[in-house]
Formats: sequence, structure tokens, C-alpha cells
Amino acid sequence: MMTHCAAIREAYKAILADWTVDALNAQDNESQLVHQTAVLASVQLNDTVSEASVRKILELGN
Repeated sequence: MMTHCAAIREAYKAILADWTVDALNAQDNESQLVHQTAVLASVQLNDTVSEASVRKILELGN
């Protein structure tokens, strides 16, 4: 699980670095950010990472 935590955090940073200010200010951006982070982390780990896992690790939506 620690590997997943690190991969999720790195994927989140990569996605944020790629987003523009306009994208960050758009409606429903948290949902898109979580989804894209899960997809990128899944690719990096060659394993399925759920959006729920991303939310839990990043403590979003509490």
C-alpha cells in the first residue's frame, strides 16, 4: 500500500503541474483531478488504483 500512496501523490503532482489555471477554476475540477490521478497512478503501478483510494490518500472530499 505504501507504493500506492507514493504513486498516487506523484501522479497528483504531475496532473496539477499539467493543468492550467482555467482548468483548476472550472466546475467539477475535483472529480476530473481525482479521475486523472487514478488513471496515471494505475499506469505507473501497472495495477488498478480506484478513485476512492485517491480521495483517501489525498484526503479529498472529507
